[in-house]
Amino acid sequence: MKSDTITFTSTFSSGLMNWVDERAKKEQTTKRNVLEKAVNYYKHAIKKREIEKGYERMAEDKEYMKEMVEMAEEDMSSYCGQLNKYL
Repeated sequence: MKSDTITFTSTFSSGLMNWVDERAKKEQTTKRNVLEKAVNYYKHAIKKREIEKGYERMAEDKEYMKEMVEMAEEDMSSYCGQLNKYL
């Protein structure tokens, strides 16, 4: 499956472009590939942080946490009941 590509023009600091050039040489790849990997890594890091923030909000939601504890207790009760059948 071939992905769609676009061409764009942008400017970067010379220090950053020097780093990209050195990295490309070290990895024996293209500067485009280094930049693409970096953007994908950044995209993944942002998504991960958004998920973490979601979990933090859930942990602060007292009503949600109360419901989760109740569900866990109900499930443990049911599980213990099933275990008692075999003991």
